[in-house]
Amino acid sequence: FRSAQLPPDIAERTLIHSPGGQPDIGLATTLIGEKHAEIYRELPHFDNSGYLLEIGGLTLFHPGDALTIPEQSVDVLFLPASAPWLKLSECIDYAIAVGARQNIPIHEALYSEAGLGIVLGHLHRFLEPRGQEVGRLQDGEDLAL
Repeated sequence: FRSAQLPPDIAERTLIHSPGGQPDIGLATTLIGEKHAEIYRELPHFDNSGYLLEIGGLTLFHPGDALTIPEQSVDVLFLPASAPWLKLSECIDYAIAVGARQNIPIHEALYSEAGLGIVLGHLHRFLEPRGQEVGRLQDGEDLAL
């Protein structure tokens, strides 16, 4: 997104930051990544960054849909577990590459309960032997740090 592409009433309330930018939102935040993961080769490859947050001595990372691997270590990864463009193998490989101690699946609402059970089973199977926990937040539930 570029501010010139936004309607004027939205553009005046919108701050555009580049990867590595540190927006002032009241806590230490760094934008990581630049482009959304490819959905399909014939679709535009649009901008999408993740947010690295420092809270109470912990590093939390929400990658957006950029699937960028941060250079620094991450304590909690909000792990894209489902999207129409994401394969389960990519999700697992991404979680392993980031190496967060705690992984919280996001975008999982696209699954039926049966499908989610399969995905969570695989995440536990491949991440926990590497010392990476998997936990799921219910709708509206706060993350306890």
